Amino acid sequence: MRKDFRLTPPQKTDYALKGIAAEDKALALNPNYVDAMIVKNILLRHQANAEKDPGKQKALISQADEIRTRAIALQKGSKAAAATK
Repeated sequence: MRKDFRLTPPQKTDYALKGIAAEDKALALNPNYVDAMIVKNILLRHQANAEKDPGKQKALISQADEIRTRAIALQKGSKAAAATK
């Protein structure tokens, strides 16, 4: 998306927002869905890159960081559980 130069900045933002909404639906069904967290993290960072307001940009990056941290913790927990079996 970021490197598709055929898309205008508003189109890129629209795709990111639609993707975030889709990931939110997936996470509503399964709050521990790590793949959805990873994709949402990436999409939030795309949205932050397009954002002009530094405050909003910082909030989006903070949200992405929180999601990434949670995804990493879940991945580590599942690997630890698999190792004990």
